[in-house]
Amino acid sequence: MQATGRQHLTWRAGCFRLPPGEMPLFLVNPSYECALLREDGGWRVANLEPFTRLGFGLEFPSRPLPPLPSLSASIDGDRIRVDVRHEGAVLHAWHDVPIAHDIARVTHEWGVIMVAATTLMDVSKRFTIGQVMDLMAAGRVALAQAPLVSVSYAPQAQKLKPRDTSDQQVRAFSLAAEAIRRTFALEVDDRQVAAGLALSDGETLLIRQLTGRDRIAVLFLLSVYYALWSRDRDGEPDRACGVHLIAPDAASADELAEFFSAAGETGVLKSVGRLGAPPLSDEGSTAYLSDAVIGTAEQFAAAFTAYRDAGDDWSLHASRGYIAIAIDASEPDITRTDFIRHYPKVAAF
Repeated sequence: MQATGRQHLTWRAGCFRLPPGEMPLFLVNPSYECALLREDGGWRVANLEPFTRLGFGLEFPSRPLPPLPSLSASIDGDRIRVDVRHEGAVLHAWHDVPIAHDIARVTHEWGVIMVAATTLMDVSKRFTIGQVMDLMAAGRVALAQAPLVSVSYAPQAQKLKPRDTSDQQVRAFSLAAEAIRRTFALEVDDRQVAAGLALSDGETLLIRQLTGRDRIAVLFLLSVYYALWSRDRDGEPDRACGVHLIAPDAASADELAEFFSAAGETGVLKSVGRLGAPPLSDEGSTAYLSDAVIGTAEQFAAAFTAYRDAGDDWSLHASRGYIAIAIDASEPDITRTDFIRHYPKVAAF
């Protein structure tokens, strides 16, 4: 229960996934103790009128809604905040609302979250998504899209966790190993495959025992696997996808880029980017949208800051990476940095 600030009226909200397409939904009852009435040949409830005046709609859209400038959403760990503004003033601040990790990830991918306001549902009690859809169909819910302006994940949620053996991962490793063999005449052996599988389960001991090209080969195996989902059906870069490899220094980054670029030319990676050019330049922005991006921590931090502050035209860049792989890094140090908390998943060794 939260106070709205209007004579201590309370509100309740929760986050869900809405068909079709598993769209992320922020459902809020903005007022539990107040009903707005309008005289219109008799009195009628007009609770949603303040929201329709701000640009909310009362019909379920047949196509994605454009983000509403008066709305903004931000995610911090397992909590989300949605603000409603008008002429510079905050009209509503629905804050500290729990959001599950999978919904946070989907919201990151979409870059927006649908905000649904209704006073006809007690969000704190059990209900079905079907009931919400029925209210939407009847025009009893005010709907708008809130752009996601910032996101950070809790370090615990970023850790890679053990999972069942994936056929996709085996195939990706096989393709990557063949690309390495053709490019460098280097055979990937059981040690490297085991290290790659272990790292994808969050275990770093085996890769720490490898050096030189043996270690780089493991990183290439893992990157090819995670890059499988880095583009949409049209081959364009997707949000919250792609692999970012963070090297300890420029020389190490150059070595990684040389290996990845050569092996990637066999077709297992659509693109490899090496940071270094100014982030907002054509060269720098192209590099940052690659399937596998390589640079130092300082270069990634500078790029993230530039894209985060550059406005809507750069929103894809600000939300591009899915996994950050920090090489030869102190895990506590790297996971404390601001830009690292932006990634859904992090591996550091």
